Amino acid sequence: MADDEVPAKPHLLRRGSTGWIYGAAGVIIWDLLAGEEEQLTRAFRRGFKSRKILVGASWLYLTGHLFGVIPDQYDIIHIAGHQYRVHRGSLAAFVLQKLSELRTNNRVEAMDQAH
Repeated sequence: MADDEVPAKPHLLRRGSTGWIYGAAGVIIWDLLAGEEEQLTRAFRRGFKSRKILVGASWLYLTGHLFGVIPDQYDIIHIAGHQYRVHRGSLAAFVLQKLSELRTNNRVEAMDQAH
């Protein structure tokens, strides 16, 4: 770096940190505005009481993911995120192509039924 260059300031908040702030704020705001029985906290507790294994396993899995306990090759959240980042540009094109194919197939079937 030359003497006259100013070093770049480090980011105070990265996108991931901002996402966590928005997520936490969303939960807090929801819990403040929701009716007593519709708070996310109460919904989690209600779900845990009625479906201990499913909710408990989901919570343990999410905790394992967040703390990096689950190896990336077995972490479904990591794999899905990677696949999305790799195919992000083509995801919309893929969905539109499949919808177009579906419409074309439906038109062909409708024409076949008409004859």
